[in-house]
Amino acid sequence: MDKSTARRLPRLEFEPLIYGTVTLMTVFIVSTDDGINDFGDAASVVIGPMVASALAHLFATVLGHVKHHRSLPTRGEFADDAWHSAQFLLLTIVPLVLLSIGRATGWWSAATTLDTVADLGLLFLLVVGAVSGWHVARRPWLGAVVGAGAAALIGLVVTVMNLVVEHH
Repeated sequence: MDKSTARRLPRLEFEPLIYGTVTLMTVFIVSTDDGINDFGDAASVVIGPMVASALAHLFATVLGHVKHHRSLPTRGEFADDAWHSAQFLLLTIVPLVLLSIGRATGWWSAATTLDTVADLGLLFLLVVGAVSGWHVARRPWLGAVVGAGAAALIGLVVTVMNLVVEHH
């Protein structure tokens, strides 16, 4: 792929992926505590927060642009903002695929799927933290460890919240 092609392809950004992952992990913890066992309800728990997050992010980004530039974004800027916000929706793919497989095969329940996806979310945060740390540090291995550690701290907060919700 040449440089001109690479410039035309949209980039994945860590920001919405991290926000969305933490949001989904939190929603999954609360919803499984409430006893969601229906696959349709579980799909709603996956889709609802990410659609709301994508729309809220796009709205906030456009308002931020208006505040700073005293004008609406151009079509190109809006397209970039829309892609950036739409990345929240990418986070629905794995949970929805796993929910679909679970429903079609009966191999696992909706609650088990949401628990598994929350665990995968923690793993995803660790990988993203490590990759980010690797790219910004003078000593890449140290940066990867620090980045993964910061992500683990976020995961710990979500886990503690899980314990609080379960024992409340």
